[in-house]
Amino acid sequence: MYAVLEAIQSSPLSQLLTSQRWAATANSKQILETLHFIAFALQIGAVMVISLRLLGVGQRVPIAALRRPVFWTAWSGFAAVFLTGALQFIPIATEVFYRPSFRAKVAVLGLALVALLWLNAHVRRSAVVALLRRKAAPRTAGHAYCSYEPTRSCANIFGTSIANSCGGAYWHA
Repeated sequence: MYAVLEAIQSSPLSQLLTSQRWAATANSKQILETLHFIAFALQIGAVMVISLRLLGVGQRVPIAALRRPVFWTAWSGFAAVFLTGALQFIPIATEVFYRPSFRAKVAVLGLALVALLWLNAHVRRSAVVALLRRKAAPRTAGHAYCSYEPTRSCANIFGTSIANSCGGAYWHA
């Protein structure tokens, strides 16, 4: 295993990341750490939004309306955390691989991946159940709905005062 780590550490990418030739590569450690932290915060923030909604905060906002933007943000953050972490690991692979703190960090990253997959599946199921309930519910005379999901979600949040944002043709009473 040590030979693999040495090969990673002596790779051309590692040489580029530790090069002092350009300002970006001379400061790559600081740049990558900053991007890593921002991506981590983005991921945690997105997961927190959907978690709070599942706990009952903001019940006027449908889970279906949150699902796509929140999980796009969470998966983008996860990918950026993984990429920036890997780029930070490459130049110092032999130094950090055997550290307990590094192994703990990789374990937490694995748990975060499992939690994100579980949360995504749970929210998807919740959105499908809510959609089925909405379709099964009888429409009353005063109930307005919009056939375009994000606008309908906004109408549910802010009231029906935004009926014209649906384009008129799609707004039904």
